[in-house]
Amino acid sequence: MDITPDKFNTLTPLQQATTIWQSGVPVGELSDKFYVYALYQLFDFYVEVKFCKANFVLHEMCAFSACSSHLDLYIKQIDISPVMYIS
Repeated sequence: MDITPDKFNTLTPLQQATTIWQSGVPVGELSDKFYVYALYQLFDFYVEVKFCKANFVLHEMCAFSACSSHLDLYIKQIDISPVMYIS
């Protein structure tokens, strides 16, 4: 499947969730007082899935590129060792 962050963001919530569950790789998680934010790598971009802590209901999903500053929030949690080349 060839999909971009912009295309992902135009999918229905059901299509987004299905795509994440089938092809997404969990890479990080954050939380605040009310929400849990789960970060998934999907193809060559990332998707943040926002859940309500009180009832774990999905609140929103947002895709963004690896160049986005939004990724900075998660950067310490992402293990890049599998893709590092050590000579």
